[in-house]
Amino acid sequence: MRPKLKSISAIFILAFLYFFYKKTGSIERDDVAVRNKLDDDVEVERLRRIEERKRAGEFEELSSFVEDKEVYRCEAKHFGCFTKAKSLKYPRSSLVTKNLNELASSQKCIEFCSQRKQPYAGLWMTQCYCAIDPHHVILTIPTCLNCESAKCTESCTGSANETCGGPESVDFFYIPNPCVKGPIEKEDVEKSSLGCFHSPDEDPDEFEVFRQIPSQHFCFVLCERKKHVLAMWRNDGSCICGRFTYSFNLQNRVSKEGCEDDDFEHVTIYKTWAEDTRCSTMRFVKKLTGKTVLTSVPSSGNTWLRYLIEKSSGVFTGSIYRDTPVFQKGYLGEMSPDTFLVKNHMYDQNLKKYSSIMFIVRNPYETMISEFKRQSTQNHVGVVTNEQIKTDFVPYDKGTLKFLSNVLTASGMPMYVVYYDELKENPIEEVRRLLEFPPLREMRPDDLDDRLLCVSEQLTGYFKRKSQPLDFDPFSDELKTEVNQNIEEARDILTKYGFKLPDYERPMQ
Repeated sequence: MRPKLKSISAIFILAFLYFFYKKTGSIERDDVAVRNKLDDDVEVERLRRIEERKRAGEFEELSSFVEDKEVYRCEAKHFGCFTKAKSLKYPRSSLVTKNLNELASSQKCIEFCSQRKQPYAGLWMTQCYCAIDPHHVILTIPTCLNCESAKCTESCTGSANETCGGPESVDFFYIPNPCVKGPIEKEDVEKSSLGCFHSPDEDPDEFEVFRQIPSQHFCFVLCERKKHVLAMWRNDGSCICGRFTYSFNLQNRVSKEGCEDDDFEHVTIYKTWAEDTRCSTMRFVKKLTGKTVLTSVPSSGNTWLRYLIEKSSGVFTGSIYRDTPVFQKGYLGEMSPDTFLVKNHMYDQNLKKYSSIMFIVRNPYETMISEFKRQSTQNHVGVVTNEQIKTDFVPYDKGTLKFLSNVLTASGMPMYVVYYDELKENPIEEVRRLLEFPPLREMRPDDLDDRLLCVSEQLTGYFKRKSQPLDFDPFSDELKTEVNQNIEEARDILTKYGFKLPDYERPMQ
């Protein structure tokens, strides 16, 4: 029995030793895991402190930038690459120029031109050209139907990732507002508000997010400095920089006013001066036949609609009026009647030059007030005082809506009617629909969705008069009787051809 007992004892001893070493090994591994976790926690804390110091330094730098009186802010649109004007070989005395040498870049050229109150800037090699009239720098009237696009291939000496024209081409910029020297004022931030929106998903591929930002003022400066189009401020101190996307856009707006101070779920969005390049690039297209006339009673939003169409399609529209102030405000097709879409109020009733019609319809009572303001100020966005309207009001174009309704429908041409109130309510969808109008489908770009997102960030355009509510009725009962009759007759005409006309009539006093 003793040998057997020895064998059993040995087995127990071996089992004890096995479990002992397994347990102690497990403890040692646990100790290693704990030590590793502690090391990881220390490393995370170290990195966090480094990030905090970095962020503190960034914010300190940002604070100095907010108050920097020497910094230049510029808003500019890169219209693209265009064939340079022949006159550039022999520059006009009125053309402002500067050789930027090794500093040639879009920013330097734009700053130089803005300081000299010139709204257009052109870069050709190291030469910067500034002009009030664009045709001094580029060819603004297309000379052929299928011209090869201008090519800008020369890298800028002061910014390697930009081009500064080519042998026969110019990189061309429009400066809608003069550059501003000095800190961004809080009032300017408030004026740039697009309203209160649902907070976006903070996708790092779409947005850059910052926490613990002191104010929306800081948020705006931070986003603009990082060249983001939109600054989104949430009252918990979060700042989100980015631009509109397919999943986050005007459809997410809950109010046109800024968010309330106690709202910590939504974001107030501000439009910075950074450029959204998705809808900047423009081109000329020559059209000799098959043109569409863009017509309306004057002051019906014709010029604003042209802006929306141009930015959405990337194609300049034309006009028979050759309006210099309009030409100098970014409408480079203004001097050419040979484009897809041509502005013409049709007082001469000559529709032979066109094959289709786009007709803007607006309340005649509103157009009479707007036209009075334009005529009184000789300015597309001019305003007058209510007192001037009370004493000096002249009702322009009382019967033009009826006149145009009759002339246009009688032509038998394909016609698309744009209702101003619907355009104002939802400009993006209205522009999307009108570019489906068969005569304009050639204008519809492949990147339309991207361009519309870009346009939705800057709907006002270069010419849109600010609303000016009246606290009185400037129309007499006698005038209302006449205008209401014209509206009713215009409705009868349009209804006969399948179009509607809203109830624009006004009640008597």
